Amino acid sequence: MSANSVEYKYHWLCGLFITLLFFSVFNFIIDYKLIFNGSVKELLSSATTISSIGVGFLATTKAILISIKNSKTMKWLKDGGHYMTIVDHCMCSIHWCFAFAIYSSICLFFNYDNPTYFHFMVIVLWIFLASTAFSSSYRIIKLFSTILKNDAA
Repeated sequence: MSANSVEYKYHWLCGLFITLLFFSVFNFIIDYKLIFNGSVKELLSSATTISSIGVGFLATTKAILISIKNSKTMKWLKDGGHYMTIVDHCMCSIHWCFAFAIYSSICLFFNYDNPTYFHFMVIVLWIFLASTAFSSSYRIIKLFSTILKNDAA
C-alpha cells in the first residue's frame, strides 16, 4: 500500500467531515453557545481519561502484535509486506489518541462560563481530534480483530 492510498487518509478525512458537519450545524443553524451548558469541563475530563486508556490499549495491541510474530498469519503479513502497514496504523492511532488526550487536558484550563467564538473554535478543533482519534482507533481494532480471527483459524 502506498502512503497516498485512501487507507492512510480516511481517518482524518472522517474527522474532517464530522468536524465540518458539527461546525455547520452549530455555527449556521443552531446558536453555538448552546453547546456550553455547564458540563464541558466534565466532558473534557472524561475525554482525557478515555483517550489515555485508548493509548494504553493501542500500545498493548502493538505488544501483542509483536508477541505473535511466529504465527502463520504474521509470516503471511510479513511476506506480503503488510506487517509494517499494520504497525504504522497502530502508531498513527496511538499518536492521534495521545494528541487528543493532551488537547483535552489543555482545554480544561479554559473558562467556559461566558463562551465566545474562540471557545467554539476550541471545541471545533476538539471535535476534529476526537473523531480522527476514534476513526484511526477503529481502523486498527478492525484490522487487529481480523488478524486474530485468521490466526485462531
